[in-house]
Amino acid sequence: MLQVVADAEPAPAKPPVDQPAEVPPDPNAGEREAQRERALQYVRERLPDPMACPMGHSTTWTVTEPVQLRPVAGGLFAPTGFPVFQLVCTTCGYTMFFNAVVAGILPSATESAGSGK
Repeated sequence: MLQVVADAEPAPAKPPVDQPAEVPPDPNAGEREAQRERALQYVRERLPDPMACPMGHSTTWTVTEPVQLRPVAGGLFAPTGFPVFQLVCTTCGYTMFFNAVVAGILPSATESAGSGK
């Protein structure tokens, strides 16, 4: 079975000793978790089981939330890009990118425009 572990988040900066640490609630946490679950379902339906990393030979992976890849033109980032989610080997960091629109994780620009978002 394709093993996926929770994303490792960087440790938050420590507040000064006299101030308690406050982390505001994430209003999009539910949608982001739903996107991650859809991404996980997408790769489980399409990749061999178990899926061994071609570099680290591990079968343990993590799935990221969608991010936007943007091409670099003349040393400057282009204003547009496309959303991807990543499947990352937890042993060596080998990364596969999947188009989040094609995978059905995010709506296309046409679908978003038609829905008024």
